[in-house]
Amino acid sequence: MVSVGRSAMSDAKQPGGPPDKITFYYIKSPQFRVVHVDGVSGGPTPSGRGIHIAFFSERVAIPQQTTQSVGPDGALGPEIPGTRFGKEGIVRELEVDAILDLDTAKAFQLWLGAVLEKSEQGKET
Repeated sequence: MVSVGRSAMSDAKQPGGPPDKITFYYIKSPQFRVVHVDGVSGGPTPSGRGIHIAFFSERVAIPQQTTQSVGPDGALGPEIPGTRFGKEGIVRELEVDAILDLDTAKAFQLWLGAVLEKSEQGKET
């Protein structure tokens, strides 16, 4: 795993120069979760000092209501045609919204390009 981002250490003035190494601890926040991503939507922030990226997953709309027949033995039968109620089409469920400052967005772009290149090379072997 390769990480990119701006460290608070990059802004700190170190006596005698910067350290020769730094250790990062990866701790999952209580809101951490893994999400499936089918696409992204976003653009510049209103201030123009960053970008916003909303990751979404896509799925067929789930009905809000259906009605099914019940057989004489109490077993559930098929859905009764014309009784389904709900949205039509595809649902894009927004999973995560990320706001990146321009430096972080540029680092993300470079990192993503490197990961894509490495992934493509792995496909060729």
